[in-house]
Amino acid sequence: MKLNKLFTISLSSLAILTSITGCNTKFQEEKITKISDDFTDYNKIFDEGMFYVKHNDGTFEKTCFGNASFDSGETNENSPNYEKVMWFKDDFSQIPILGSGDELLMYSSTDFSEVFTLERFYDYGYSIGIRNLETTESGRYALTFSDDESYVYPDSDTSELEKLKTKKIVIDKLGGVQMLNSAAATKDKVNGNSQDNESDEVSYLTSAGTIGGLQQDKTYPVEIYEGTIKHDYNLTADVRVLGEFETYTITNYEYVADKCIKIKLPEDWKSGYYCINGIGMFLYINNNDINEDDYENLLNYDTSKELFNEAYVEEETDLFGETKTVTNQVVSDGDVYVPYSNGDTVANKNIYTTEYKYNYETPKNITVKVNNVTYNKDITIEMETPTGKTYTLEYKDGVYQTVFKTDSSTLNGVLKFKMYNVEGDNVDISLAATD
Repeated sequence: MKLNKLFTISLSSLAILTSITGCNTKFQEEKITKISDDFTDYNKIFDEGMFYVKHNDGTFEKTCFGNASFDSGETNENSPNYEKVMWFKDDFSQIPILGSGDELLMYSSTDFSEVFTLERFYDYGYSIGIRNLETTESGRYALTFSDDESYVYPDSDTSELEKLKTKKIVIDKLGGVQMLNSAAATKDKVNGNSQDNESDEVSYLTSAGTIGGLQQDKTYPVEIYEGTIKHDYNLTADVRVLGEFETYTITNYEYVADKCIKIKLPEDWKSGYYCINGIGMFLYINNNDINEDDYENLLNYDTSKELFNEAYVEEETDLFGETKTVTNQVVSDGDVYVPYSNGDTVANKNIYTTEYKYNYETPKNITVKVNNVTYNKDITIEMETPTGKTYTLEYKDGVYQTVFKTDSSTLNGVLKFKMYNVEGDNVDISLAATD
């Protein structure tokens, strides 16, 4: 996304003042209006109940509501809805940027809720204009149409798909590549029991049900099946997809003028795309993350995706595949990460293997604990260090633990665990380091 340069026009008439618009209309020069720094008569230019970015040069931009899978004002405070999508074409450049020295304002002439909902959206980059794709039992990607909702971007080449007679279509190939979730495709059954064949999962779907990894404005040949009837299309990846992945509520605000308040974001707020109260999208850039001079370079998806998509918390799995929310742990001067793991069954013994990454700058005494394990005399937990030395964890003070001392050859690396017959809820591994 190329950053539009701000510009000014004189305050010569009320008609100019009232021309600030949102991103659902064609971009016009009157969208941003220069006014005097002490101007407070916001009722002349602001719409009721709407949010605006006031830039430090005195210009204003209305937060943007693009083409969305949800109605304006629809929010979910407690948990993200990953199917919630806002997508853009040319109007993507009209999402205002809230940076250092800027303010987020709301205009209201009536009572308002003091709780503001901010939903953070993941930037999935460019795709063809189809959302809500789901993985079938064979691993293919299918779309089931609904009479009540549209799953294709309007006024685009994908709108032709709605003319198909069936309620369900399957995207078989795109750009000559078969669209298949490899892990789902290897789950066969014998006597009704799943056989998990070893396969690294390769998925082309985002959490929003769109196809990811496509090149901006590139046209791809797409093979779509309506039942067993094949249809060939040429579809262009010209839709920028934002999908919800985190939700927050804040209550900090201050009155700044008649009928106008300023919403105060936390100082440690992460850079990214936010929709406030379900009605206005803006891009927040924390200047601790990026210098204002570098805005233009970072707004391209290829260079901005890591910064704008960095999560506040991370979804990881415990040793038995249960999902839980954890934060990245920092132990002393090293970063420690909760591991992913896998399980297997051999000769009626449950064997779990996992790896734990760690990194230190100086030698440490590390106490390693496997937590939340229900004691059983048949349990054995072994840990192998980067040099190949093996420790057996002992059950002590309610947990299985051992002490491992790093030296010049083991300041960083991977601890490998094998666990036999381990049972319990939310089993995890923790490291505590001392000099």
